[in-house]
Amino acid sequence: MNFRKYIERIKYLDELIRKERTGTPEELASRLGVSRAQLYNIIDELKTEGLAINYTRKRNTFYYTSNQKLEIAFSLKVVSEDENIKVFGGKIYSNPIFLDGRKVALYQLTG
Repeated sequence: MNFRKYIERIKYLDELIRKERTGTPEELASRLGVSRAQLYNIIDELKTEGLAINYTRKRNTFYYTSNQKLEIAFSLKVVSEDENIKVFGGKIYSNPIFLDGRKVALYQLTG
């Protein structure tokens, strides 16, 4: 699964749980575009991180049982070749080598 899509799905799930507007597990899974089993796997992951999540059949919604908050932050940046050389402190050789069937670039440290 695409990492960005997964993060957006978690954020949306958190919003629905916080507002107590998830609907039934089947409805929520459909909203998130996952199976019911995948939904419960995601909820279990959130519980493992320390969030207290329950479900009420009376109101047909998942809800948080405490005032904890989920905070998700990530950054995505394309690094130019010049920046990449600065980060690695060297120069990329133009001819890569193969180790264990994987292409690996060689670097020459410049001091």
